[in-house]
Amino acid sequence: MAGNLFGKFSGGLENLGGAIGDLVTGISKTVLLKDDPDVMVLEAQREIDGLKKQEAEIFIEIGRQAFAADAQAYPQGEKLRQLQSEIAAAEERVNTLIAQREEAKQASETAEKATLCPSCGHRNQEGVKFCQECGAKLGKTSCASCGAELTAGARFCGSCGQKQPE
Repeated sequence: MAGNLFGKFSGGLENLGGAIGDLVTGISKTVLLKDDPDVMVLEAQREIDGLKKQEAEIFIEIGRQAFAADAQAYPQGEKLRQLQSEIAAAEERVNTLIAQREEAKQASETAEKATLCPSCGHRNQEGVKFCQECGAKLGKTSCASCGAELTAGARFCGSCGQKQPE
């Protein structure tokens, strides 16, 4: 029995030894990769690229400050102003397109609401005045008494309180 116990124990140690060996192999591969001249060149190039990006950002800020201080000293000033004007026009076009998109979305939602029956929820074809499922009146209606717009299916006017005909 003692031999059997030690046999199981030694098997566990062999598995542990294998895991440790895999770990050491992984670490040594990582160390070898860091020592690889190609990897070292890539890391150095990445560092240079990062530093050059920082340098360019500083030059950009210096240029902005210098131009703001004395715009007349730079012959590119007129070209810059023209570019800024074009940017403003493009931004205005984008804002207009966004507004048009929102208006179209609102119109679509309004048209969809007009085709849904407030009573039963059935989707009707556009232009239909009464629900094809239950016969309820569709679309916008106005108060017979004060002319205020009523929500679909309203039995009383929200403005004057007048009972609405069915």
